[in-house]
Amino acid sequence: MSKSRDLGEFPAAALDIDASGNLDVTGTVTADGLTVAAGAYGTLLTAGGTNGYISVSNPSDNLVTAFTGTSDVLALGTSNTERMRLDANGAVGINYSNPSALGTVTIKQTADSKGIAIIDSTGTNTFFLENDGTQCNIRNNSASPMVFTTNLAERMRIDSAGVVTLSNTSETDTTTGRVLTVGSFGAGGGFTDWFYNPVVATLNVAGSANPVRLKVRLPVDTDAGKMVRFQIDVYSGYRQQTYTVSSYLQQATNQWASPRVTYLAGGGGTAPTEPGTTFVCGRDSDGRAYVSFLVDAYAGVAVRDLVQGWTTGDLYKSRDWSIILDATTPNAVYPVITHVYTTANAIGTVAADGSGAIIENYVSSERNVIKFADGTMIQWQFISNAVSVAITNGPSAGLYYIDKHIDLPESFFNYPSTLNTSVSIGSVTLEGCAGRSTTQARLRFISPISTTQNMYLGYYITGRWKA
Repeated sequence: MSKSRDLGEFPAAALDIDASGNLDVTGTVTADGLTVAAGAYGTLLTAGGTNGYISVSNPSDNLVTAFTGTSDVLALGTSNTERMRLDANGAVGINYSNPSALGTVTIKQTADSKGIAIIDSTGTNTFFLENDGTQCNIRNNSASPMVFTTNLAERMRIDSAGVVTLSNTSETDTTTGRVLTVGSFGAGGGFTDWFYNPVVATLNVAGSANPVRLKVRLPVDTDAGKMVRFQIDVYSGYRQQTYTVSSYLQQATNQWASPRVTYLAGGGGTAPTEPGTTFVCGRDSDGRAYVSFLVDAYAGVAVRDLVQGWTTGDLYKSRDWSIILDATTPNAVYPVITHVYTTANAIGTVAADGSGAIIENYVSSERNVIKFADGTMIQWQFISNAVSVAITNGPSAGLYYIDKHIDLPESFFNYPSTLNTSVSIGSVTLEGCAGRSTTQARLRFISPISTTQNMYLGYYITGRWKA
């Protein structure tokens, strides 16, 4: 039937079905409270007056809208049960009837639902936010990390093994060195603390036949008026060396004030380069404070900031710590070197400048030597095989005598005190010393008769190896 059918009761048809089955509305049609009307933007369905309507837009708008004419909620449901609503305040509730009481979007988890799930484009990896009644869960069912970002920069991530990284390498906070802050809490804010990443600079030194000089540049000038304290760890030759540097950067004199360096050498591997006068504090050409020192080949160096948060606020602003290869030492100030000794370096080789071990000892052909860092030296010997000693010189004042000189393995700085500890076999003899020497033990043997005796020679000498 090609002719359209008029369903209106009046000559001006309100509802018409054309030959193709399309429904056309002219004016308004109302039946049992449901109103179908033609509007400026499409068809309007109204129930119960003007309290609610649905607008289907024309094709140019590409928009379907649903409104309530009053403060009534707009609800959607399944199986004759409400599942979601939009209230008069614009709050959305899913399985929850009063979303405005809690937040803009409120989701009540049910036994059949699993909270919020976000699935990636492959449909395999899912991120969940859920509350099962016993605990709240943020869950990732894939091996990809969970990343937390602020200001378009990554600040924290949790990898698939559960390892938490606070501020990745490229985003470490160089303005404070701080990577995690636990704020005040308790009555009146009774506790505040923070955690730092103390490593502020690192450098690997390529191989070299000779020690090379490094310079650690601080983030402040020598006239900053700041207290500084930091630690330099050096790993070379399978040995660790640690320098802890502390000083005050004076504003008035623009220099380091009485800097001190505490030096600790760890055990193992080759002997370290002793700091001595090779360790220098100073002011660089641009005013920056620096320390300079020697390291051996294939060294790894790290600087750990120990002042951290209790320094004044602008210590780190706009500048970073750095370690560079630089042999220049302008405006040098030589710090006081203090050693911290361990079982690995308390016994070793002493040094005149105090940079060596506390005790040095050795034995050379039954000759024993002990040297102390303060300059004291003890040498002694007791020859294990008896030797023949002819006491035949003289007589002088009725006594016969003979002198024996034994070379010492170490020379004394000045004349030492010598004790003759030899033992004779046979006749009674008197034992003493024959003059002074810094290089020999000079022993004298005396007898009332001319005699040759078998004797065990020995001596005990104390003195100083340095001033």
